[in-house]
Amino acid sequence: MANTILNKRSSTASSVPSAGSLGAGEIAINTTDEKIYFKNTGGSVIDFGSDKLKATNGISTGQYESIVAVPALVIDVSNGNVQTKSVSANTTFTFTGWTANASSVVLELTASSSPTVTFSGATFKDAPTIQDGLNVFVFTSTDNGTTINGFIARDGA
Repeated sequence: MANTILNKRSSTASSVPSAGSLGAGEIAINTTDEKIYFKNTGGSVIDFGSDKLKATNGISTGQYESIVAVPALVIDVSNGNVQTKSVSANTTFTFTGWTANASSVVLELTASSSPTVTFSGATFKDAPTIQDGLNVFVFTSTDNGTTINGFIARDGA
């Protein structure tokens, strides 16, 4: 017979566990807010960053990832690891913000009207073809943006 392990939990919106209700390292879940909390060794209750653990467009962004919209056409890697943008016209993106701590970024690009999209400074093994719908790109750099490698992880709907 399988055992079921249940963490402390609440279904009350905006309910956060008190420090007195958790032991150090113990986890509590708010099922309505979809948030996970734990108590650290200093006695504080910490939001585990669970709002950043959610999947976006079916793609899991992983622990502590930031999801931000790309302002204008500049992908600032220091703004977040996962960035989103919608385009319907031919577009050229540029990059900024590469550091030792910001060495990769995922772009979720929603396209319509079959635009041509280019990425200034990025090298692809095979030139990407943008399809209408969700296109997912991954860009990495190990030298603070001098060399940017890109690949398409998903093309179109």
